[in-house]
Amino acid sequence: MTDDKDVRLITALLTKYFNPEVMSGRYEFAPGGMYVSPQNLELEAIKDLVKQLPADDDPEVFGLHQNANITFQTKTVREFIETLIAGQPRAGGGSKGALKPEEIV
Repeated sequence: MTDDKDVRLITALLTKYFNPEVMSGRYEFAPGGMYVSPQNLELEAIKDLVKQLPADDDPEVFGLHQNANITFQTKTVREFIETLIAGQPRAGGGSKGALKPEEIV
């Protein structure tokens, strides 16, 4: 932690995820009922609960606004496109038989 704002953030997160209500069963970590604490604490029941969770986490479970998804997706697409562009062949130094990018199969 580097400053008082970090302390406040970490304290808020720990209060949400580490409290006695989590062990009471059906504690909601985010609105909507998707992210809840398990009622049945047997290993297989917990594994089944985890398998039902979506592959992409909802930003609300981390206390973020839905717009956080837009920012994440924009950043992901930008990085993907930059990677594609970096992999494109560059024009040669004036050599006569060089193929254009659209001619490469």
